Amino acid sequence: MIADKKFNSDDINLAACLNWQGGSGRSYSLVQEDIDDFVLLEHDLYIIAQGDEPRWIGTASDLIADGASRARFKKAVKVASSVLRLKARISGQQRMRAAWDIEGGHLMRGSDISHVPTVSQSSSNSHIHWL
Repeated sequence: MIADKKFNSDDINLAACLNWQGGSGRSYSLVQEDIDDFVLLEHDLYIIAQGDEPRWIGTASDLIADGASRARFKKAVKVASSVLRLKARISGQQRMRAAWDIEGGHLMRGSDISHVPTVSQSSSNSHIHWL
């Protein structure tokens, strides 16, 4: 059963309860997006994962500018079990370093994707879908 609970989009930390440990040991806070209804925002870093294995890491800009990234994205979406978004907005070089670090890492123990609220955007309100 899916319950729909409206929340203020500024209160995003309600949904941020996943952590990814990068290959460097750094921890990244993530928000799980609705896999069936997500929108890539321009400045956010996304992980499309199959289980805790990242299949594509990137931004909306990567899809526009890079044909190879677009091809990997299409393959990743077909096998994806989750879409995760980095909670913190980072820019340029930091985003590239984070993507590289996340690719070499894993979902941290205690982070269970099946019990995390997902975030979906509507035209006027954001919603949490509890799975």
